[in-house]
Amino acid sequence: MDLDAYALVGERVARTARVLDLSYDGVALEIARSEGVAITLDAVLHVPIPPPMRIRVRRVYKGQSDIGGQRVGCAFVTAPSDQR
Repeated sequence: MDLDAYALVGERVARTARVLDLSYDGVALEIARSEGVAITLDAVLHVPIPPPMRIRVRRVYKGQSDIGGQRVGCAFVTAPSDQR
């Protein structure tokens, strides 16, 4: 899936992660290999149609991506629809 979307991950020092896939239940991110990935992440999700959304996700999967980074599967803890 080519989304042209990204997430700014982290509270104090935000880093950019590419959004690989997005669903109602979670998001798959690609993060640089050298960066550690916490169990729970706060992020701002930037996707083409809605405005940026602040989310909290829980890591459920971590593996190597096709281009050498880390593919991180995350489940929404605070879903975008909870921001009303």
